[in-house]
Amino acid sequence: MKSNHTTPPVLINKKIISLWLIIQLILINSVTAEKFAEKAFLRLPYIFNNNMVIQREKPVNIFGSSIPGASINIVLNNITKTVNSDINGKWKVTFDPITVGGPYQLKISTADTLINYTNILCGDVWLCSGQSNMDFRLNGDQFVNQELPVSGNNNLRLFTIPAQGSTNKNNDITISNIWQISGSTTATNFSAVGYYFGKKIQTESQVPVGMIAAAWGGSSIEAWMSRDALLPFNDYNEFLDELDNRSVTIDELKTRANNEAVRRSSAINAGLSPESSPFTPYGLQHFPSIAYNGNINPIKSFQLKGVLWYQGENNVAHAWEYKSYFEAFINNWRNIFAIFFRLFTKCIHPSTTAFTVAWEKIHI
Repeated sequence: MKSNHTTPPVLINKKIISLWLIIQLILINSVTAEKFAEKAFLRLPYIFNNNMVIQREKPVNIFGSSIPGASINIVLNNITKTVNSDINGKWKVTFDPITVGGPYQLKISTADTLINYTNILCGDVWLCSGQSNMDFRLNGDQFVNQELPVSGNNNLRLFTIPAQGSTNKNNDITISNIWQISGSTTATNFSAVGYYFGKKIQTESQVPVGMIAAAWGGSSIEAWMSRDALLPFNDYNEFLDELDNRSVTIDELKTRANNEAVRRSSAINAGLSPESSPFTPYGLQHFPSIAYNGNINPIKSFQLKGVLWYQGENNVAHAWEYKSYFEAFINNWRNIFAIFFRLFTKCIHPSTTAFTVAWEKIHI
């Protein structure tokens, strides 16, 4: 016998179809909104900002990221250049050197986004890096009370890269910060060595000077070297493989370092030497390439005049290796920044009974 009750199933099907249509509309709108947001995507390293200083007498590199294939317009000193981002979304343009002075304006835009940087000067840009002595701030200097009232100088600009570690050798972003004009409220928290050096150079040269501070207390020299610079030593290949394979995270490295710090503390309390061979990192800033990836790789295309390097104490336990690493470090940074630079450094020399620390001015 045939059933006469066929209406309810039909009504249920209509409800299902209606619900399905609503879900599809929501998904379509979501995808459309996502694509719209992607169109507006435009990012530059924080080294590009208002009040920045561009290196004189060198080509000017402007670089950043967007969605793959995006058309990027860049305007500097009333000169326009256009470039398309690559399959990874990266883009870079190079302008001819610009005249010392300023102020200049830099505009970067896509079809949906405009970034405008102003009050840019052209002069000399110096990077000061290393460990705690370079990171030591002006507010801790014994002459800070006399210095701050005379620290105002529109032609001295300061930029600090807050220390961070990264396991990604292709990392292109630092922790957010801005360029600041030197003054009592800005110079106080800048590297004391960097500030005094910048002030002296600016006074003598009478051109704008930009000082970039990227230092990390307690860091080892290996942490500031790129992966390729460390490969010839064969000391860290296993760890570098972990970085290449992205099989280790910053949190895991912090855990490893903490475990080693506990072991060292126990050894010291027991009257034993805490040193291990090979050296085992007991701080994030000891791991090879971690500081380089996090703080230097993102700015490696930014043109510099030179580098100030103040480091060495954390390598004292393996001082006999420092010369080789230091030479490799210098060549590494000369290659990535394409500069010949003078370094002021703390060098460590082993003696027969103890490690002695000597100050030297090195020009290699």
